[in-house]
Amino acid sequence: MKSDALVFLAATLFVATSLSSPPVLADVPSNDTARIQQYEDQAIAFQAQGSRSYTLTRGGRRIDDSLLASLSGDPDLIEDVGTAQRNRHIYELSTGIVGVPLGLLLAVDNFFGYSAGPRKFGGVTLPRSIVAPFAASNPLSFTISIGGAIVALYGAWQLGELIGEAAGAYHPADLPQSDARTAAKEYNHQLAIELDLTATETAEATPEASPSATPNPVLKSFPAGEDGSGCWAVRQAVPYVQAKLGQDFQPYLVWTQDLHDFQTGLIQGGVWHVLFAGPDPKADIDASVPLHGDISWTGVRPYFARYRNGTDLLSTVKVDSPRAMFLLKEPFREQQVGWLPAGSSVVLYPFWGRLQGPIWTVQLSQRRLPPSVGIDAEFGSLVDMTRYREHPPIP
Repeated sequence: MKSDALVFLAATLFVATSLSSPPVLADVPSNDTARIQQYEDQAIAFQAQGSRSYTLTRGGRRIDDSLLASLSGDPDLIEDVGTAQRNRHIYELSTGIVGVPLGLLLAVDNFFGYSAGPRKFGGVTLPRSIVAPFAASNPLSFTISIGGAIVALYGAWQLGELIGEAAGAYHPADLPQSDARTAAKEYNHQLAIELDLTATETAEATPEASPSATPNPVLKSFPAGEDGSGCWAVRQAVPYVQAKLGQDFQPYLVWTQDLHDFQTGLIQGGVWHVLFAGPDPKADIDASVPLHGDISWTGVRPYFARYRNGTDLLSTVKVDSPRAMFLLKEPFREQQVGWLPAGSSVVLYPFWGRLQGPIWTVQLSQRRLPPSVGIDAEFGSLVDMTRYREHPPIP
């Protein structure tokens, strides 16, 4: 009971310190340049890191969610951050306090093996075994020793994160990206009002977080694609959308109704649609990629939105639409289908029921039944889709 109370007290003191009152906005300078400079120093820059994490900077220095919440003045946000930090600190402290000594005991005691009395190793005398149930020569003793070492390292890692955060060297992201982005934007807007800055002055003074070095947004292993193919459309859409909306927008589904036969797998006109998952479902977009012309986007169809948490297409897809359509030609020819009727949909799903992997398939326009066959987009094999789960027809 005492140890639990100490853990809770330590975590509570840590959170209370991090949520202390923010510095009050200094007197507003009368000089325009000074006001813009003050905005640059006090505004918060949000930078997404992948699809979940992010960094916050203020005046060129990293800040924590606790300061963002405090500056926002939103009681709900302050409570959310406080609860998340308190739970994390309790977990880190408890895991470290218990895991390090317990793990070391398991590792050392089982390394030397079971003994009912004192043991001598060189000039050192060890006491009898405490927790080791097997002799040192037993493989199970070695396995338990390795497990104990892992537990000790994990506990040390958790304590390291707690100490690093207290020292200001570690800045975990406790909020959803959308909440952190919105809070930073609203705070910056209020700061601009207090400093009496115009929209133009605010835009010029908006701090830009230093972007982390990131590789090409589309992996080299992803098919290069031919002009008009599905993978070509993804390669066109990803850098364009991420440059406009941010790197937290990731593609998860591809479809078109502008393929008319199984021969080439390339659109001759019309568009490919590449669906992107944004910071939250309401931000998802359907990017239209024409063979020639500009990319544009709209909201995502409700039917397709269910797939937003599916397979990472950029790292798993190896088969492009020409190959997929070629492999689908024979199964559909057996159904007396050689040309795709107008309105038929060719879709690259991130998963299909229990099949947790990307799959190319065709939904014929005149049929209101789920497609029966598809091509595994990672391995290029024919898949009997009826073995997995039936879906409602594509609208």
